[in-house]
Amino acid sequence: MEADTTVTLDGTASTPAGGTYAWAQLSGQAVTLSSSTAAQPTFVAPDLPTGGDLVFELTYTESATPDTDTVTIH
Repeated sequence: MEADTTVTLDGTASTPAGGTYAWAQLSGQAVTLSSSTAAQPTFVAPDLPTGGDLVFELTYTESATPDTDTVTIH
């Protein structure tokens, strides 16, 4: 990940369609998401040290059953 570039998280593969999205950053240098409830939020990549990661969690809820997944960005 190159510093100062726009990064897009993508939760659109979540099924079935029509649910809600909730993104949260779990670890790494803090970034500001364009929206924590969008299917594809963006953020500006920070200048991470070698070996630095950003970890995000997506909770997708359709009906009453939430599904959670994590993504690690190097």
